[in-house]
Amino acid sequence: MQRVAVVQLTTGEVRTEPVRDAWRRSLLGGRGVNALLLAKFLPPRVAPLSDANVLVLGAGLLTGTAAPSSDRLHVTFKSPESGILGDGSIGGGFGGAMRRAGFDHVVVLGRADHPCWLAIEDGRIEVRDARSWSGLDPVAVERRLPGYDVLSTGPAGERLVRFASVRSGAGRSARCGGGAVMGSKLLKAIAARGQGEVPVARPEGLAAASREVERRIAASQAGRVLQEHGTAVYYDTARAMGVLRTKNGQRSTWGPIAPWPGERMEFSTLGLLGPNLGISDGAAIARLARTCNELGLDTSSAGTCLAWAFELAERGLIDAKLTGEPLDWGDAELCERLLRSCAAREGFGNVLAEGSQAVRLGYFPPEAARFFLGVKGMPQSDATDVRFAKGFALGLAVASRGADHLRNRPGFEWFLGMTRAAKEEQFGAATHDPAAYDGKAQAVVASEDLYAVIDSLGVSKLLASGLNAPSLLGFPELARLAAPVLGEDLDLPAAGARIANVERWLNLREGLTRADDTLPARCFDEALPDGLAHGARIDRARFEGMLDDYYAVRGWTKDGAMPAARDDELGALLQ
Repeated sequence: MQRVAVVQLTTGEVRTEPVRDAWRRSLLGGRGVNALLLAKFLPPRVAPLSDANVLVLGAGLLTGTAAPSSDRLHVTFKSPESGILGDGSIGGGFGGAMRRAGFDHVVVLGRADHPCWLAIEDGRIEVRDARSWSGLDPVAVERRLPGYDVLSTGPAGERLVRFASVRSGAGRSARCGGGAVMGSKLLKAIAARGQGEVPVARPEGLAAASREVERRIAASQAGRVLQEHGTAVYYDTARAMGVLRTKNGQRSTWGPIAPWPGERMEFSTLGLLGPNLGISDGAAIARLARTCNELGLDTSSAGTCLAWAFELAERGLIDAKLTGEPLDWGDAELCERLLRSCAAREGFGNVLAEGSQAVRLGYFPPEAARFFLGVKGMPQSDATDVRFAKGFALGLAVASRGADHLRNRPGFEWFLGMTRAAKEEQFGAATHDPAAYDGKAQAVVASEDLYAVIDSLGVSKLLASGLNAPSLLGFPELARLAAPVLGEDLDLPAAGARIANVERWLNLREGLTRADDTLPARCFDEALPDGLAHGARIDRARFEGMLDDYYAVRGWTKDGAMPAARDDELGALLQ
């Protein structure tokens, strides 16, 4: 029987309960059930770096089974960057190991009185001493725990850098500051191993569905390219289109990146640690990425916050009295020094460590907020400038964890080879023009629900239909994988919508309002300066119209709140 474990670090107490069937049918697992558990155990309006915050680990419904690319674990908490829902997905072996040890979800409460780690093994969870591990990077921690799959936080998390990541092997749950939440609890690592089996009601059915899905992936050219090269293949397209975030969005294209030796970088990392900082040397960008991974820093937030500071210095809004030295675009050595001082919270690095909160805390002047490229306090996750693609822009504005393309990017805006009819049939939206406003609310909702399901099943989002290619996995394929696991058919579109509602409900409880569903001022006030998309920007009135449409499609009020009946439905799940 798969269970939920609740670990109280303050006392060392561990209690368990079964995963409820209603949760699986309604929210599947992973991200969906995690959000409900966060709402259940998190007191409203607590400080994200206080003892009262909650850390939830959740394996997807398919994680650890024979389903293809289904190794994902979700990590959920209140974000130190945004003050609302924070979470991240991480691949590798940990999720499967946790399930084989008998647990689908682990809820961590309180704070230990000294550095510790959790051992999850064959139906047991113990809090163990980690005082000698302080300051170790994630690789060094894993060496201390042979035979386990390990989640850990690095030096940045120990020092409560608001965008510190959680790492497992080569994988990272980078977004929203989960590493800082672990650091605030003095929880250095969580390690899992188990000899059990992940329960599957109809193994033969899952095997047959898996073979069918594997054939579909193999037949997709986009799937093969992404698996081989990663999302860095998007760099040249974004550069040519003029939608590449450059120097904190002051420009929108950049030259070629010099080759880098033997490194695989995703588009977000390549763009945000490269052109976004005025750097063209591929080897230097790779070195900055390695530095972030060693220290436990989210590359997206790190690149965005550095570029923000560079522009503020360029505009005279901050000076060397605060920074300690001139901030010059293109200086990779300076960027590496700043990353290291950030992780150590030394000098100006202590300001950078506060991320978007630097204005609220008084380090940056109020007018600095205008030049921050993020939503709800979260730096934008990827290197695309969204002023051209209106559905992409709306998605960033309404994303439940802040400016994040992996929440709801309607990538099919760019599938110009598809007919309107094909888009409407597959994605529920007929829009054919990335620059158009009409139909974008339906497009965002369609992708949002699909991505919520994928995160809750534990499948890699690179395989999502509509994110990168229309030929990959949509609801029909995912339903064929999910049904044999529980032994019954599931309404996956309804589950996706329900997950979106749970997350909105939690964020409303934390004080979110319609005013938070917006975009950086630059998106409205300045047109794209370069490339094929030059001149594009977001019209404020038409954006508000898209937001009205989005709320209507979701069944929320005009203010973005939940109707009473929806409140009651979600409240019942918590009982």
